[in-house]
Amino acid sequence: MHSTTRLAHVRDGQVVARCDAWSYEPASGIAPQRLNPVLEQVGFFPGERDEEEERPSSAALALEALEQGFGLAVDAEAARGPLPTVVVPATAG
Repeated sequence: MHSTTRLAHVRDGQVVARCDAWSYEPASGIAPQRLNPVLEQVGFFPGERDEEEERPSSAALALEALEQGFGLAVDAEAARGPLPTVVVPATAG
């Protein structure tokens, strides 16, 4: 089974920024600045030098971004298995 890490910043039920680790492209949406700085801070987007080094998984980097950028804490036991998934329907706005 193949999977990818997808991140979204949702405010008041509206997706304001989203990012898919498959492409390692910066976040897009109506407010990508909500995700991009914190993702860059933890090294989510690989640079040319990173191709030679072993990198943490995109899921580990996403959790690090959550903790560092948004002040959230994730219990280590909760992160051992598959990460929870929440689907937020896109709304017009």
